[in-house]
Amino acid sequence: MARTISWAQSLRAKQNALNLMLAAAVILGSVASLYALSVVERNVPTMALMTENRYRYPLMLHLANQLVDAKSDGERRRLRVDLDKQVDELNARLPLLEKGDPAIDAMPPSDPEIIENVRTRLEDWRARIKPILMERITENSTRDKAQADLDALDREVREQIDHINTGVKLSLDDSRERASRVRWLLVAKALILLAVIGAAHVVGRSVIKRVGLLADAADRAAAGDLTVKTNLDGQDEVAALGAAFDTMTGNLRTNIESEKKRRERTERLLAKVREATSKLSSATAEILASTAQQAAGAQEQAAAVAQTVTTVEQVA
Repeated sequence: MARTISWAQSLRAKQNALNLMLAAAVILGSVASLYALSVVERNVPTMALMTENRYRYPLMLHLANQLVDAKSDGERRRLRVDLDKQVDELNARLPLLEKGDPAIDAMPPSDPEIIENVRTRLEDWRARIKPILMERITENSTRDKAQADLDALDREVREQIDHINTGVKLSLDDSRERASRVRWLLVAKALILLAVIGAAHVVGRSVIKRVGLLADAADRAAAGDLTVKTNLDGQDEVAALGAAFDTMTGNLRTNIESEKKRRERTERLLAKVREATSKLSSATAEILASTAQQAAGAQEQAAAVAQTVTTVEQVA
């Protein structure tokens, strides 16, 4: 009777499990790579945008100081144009920190602390810094009249730079956290790959060992030793093959022993027949000898009778 192998214990199931684990490792590696790429795509352009905006504040402070110290109207107009240009550019660039900038693939922030930091910087710019630059410092401002505003602007610029530094630190922390997740994904991938390699080694070694035992048993059976047994452990196809081999050699051994017993019975029967035939031949020879002897006696008696008859006739 064929041995039933459950699917869960079959070699195919083990192979499928290894394939699934390998696929999971590949998927994890792909996810980690995509996640790392998203970290770069999200944070690097944003960091570049932050860095670009950070140098504009000292530049505007410097232009404002030059404006109030300018000696000629032409120089004042030029500095005012340059200052307005920087204000307009910063006014256009700052909201991109909150909304993202498709032109440089800068993504909008997702971390709550970074979002709050950006909103604080926007509010400070609109409520404190921009009014000083656009309304309180003009082409007609002098150092004496504008000194208080310049001092206030200096404080606000320093505070704004502190906010930018904080935002950069938060972005770096976010990048480190995301990188840590990537590392864990890569560690998980490595562990799964190690598990796949280990499981493949164990399964392969088990199969090779048992197939080797089966091959040795087959060699011994081919040499005439039908008492060999594989005794393979397990519930998979190799174990089933070993069990079938043991059954086959057992059946062959039983058939050969039965054939030997039949041959021995036949030989005993033939011996008895030969013995009976020999005895029958001896008896037949004795009967023939006795018959020949009786025939000779009968001939002698017949001759004696003939002689007697002849004698009687002569006498008569």
